[in-house]
Amino acid sequence: MRNIKINSNKMQNELAGLVTELKSLPEGTLNRRGKYYSHSVGGKDVGITHNKALIRKLCRKKYILARIKQLQHNLSSPISEFDTRLPQALIKTFSKTYQELPIAYFYHPSMAAWLAEETEQNAYPITYGYRTSYNKVLMRSKSEQIIGSLLEEYGIPYRYDALLTLNGKSKYPDFIIKNPFTGKEIIWEHFGALHQPQYEAAMHEKMNLYSQHGYKPEETIIFTFEIDIITEHRLQSLIENIIL
Repeated sequence: MRNIKINSNKMQNELAGLVTELKSLPEGTLNRRGKYYSHSVGGKDVGITHNKALIRKLCRKKYILARIKQLQHNLSSPISEFDTRLPQALIKTFSKTYQELPIAYFYHPSMAAWLAEETEQNAYPITYGYRTSYNKVLMRSKSEQIIGSLLEEYGIPYRYDALLTLNGKSKYPDFIIKNPFTGKEIIWEHFGALHQPQYEAAMHEKMNLYSQHGYKPEETIIFTFEIDIITEHRLQSLIENIIL
C-alpha cells in the first residue's frame, strides 16, 4: 500500500469536480473492432475512428467513472481498505479498447492547451554544474534534477524555471506543475542554499509573495529543502499525496 495521507476535503473536492464534468460528456461507451472505433449508444454503434475529439471524451468519461467509484469507496472505508491505485494504474484495468490509446486521451480537457502554450523561461544561463533530467531537460542543480526526473517517472507534466508574474513581479519557480487528470496547477520550489544569508532572505521574500497571492503550502505549493532530497520516500509522498 502507498504511504498515503487522509485528506477528505481533497477527495471530496475532486469528486465534486468529476461529477460536474461527467454531466458534460456524451452518453455511451467506446468500442473497437480491429483498428476501427465506434460509439455505442442504446445498442447502436456509429463509427468514429476519425473523430479524435469524441474518442478523447469517451476515454475521459471512462476514467472519470472509475475515479468516482474509487473516491466514493475511499471516502466510506477505513484507510486499511483504501484503493490506493494511482490514475495510471487505474487505466491499466480498462479493456484493450482504452488501454491501447495514448494516456493523454484520459487527461483533463485543460491539458492540451496548457501543454501547447508557449512559455518564457529564465534567461539566466545554465552553465557550470548543470544536470539533465531523464527526459533531457537542462537543470541548474542535482536536487532539481532528482525532482524533475521523479515527476517524469510519474508522468506529470511540468514547466521548469518558467515565468510566473505575481503582482507585477517576475518570478521563475523551479517547477510549475499541472496534474494531468484534474487540471490543478501546483508550484514546486526547492531551496538548496540556506547556508547563504542572501539566499535565505530571498527565500522568505518569495514565500511571503506566494502566500499573499493565495498559495497554500502542501495544497497549491510545495516547498522542499535538501533534507527532503535525502529523506527516503519524502519526494514520492509529496507527489502522490499532493499532486496526484
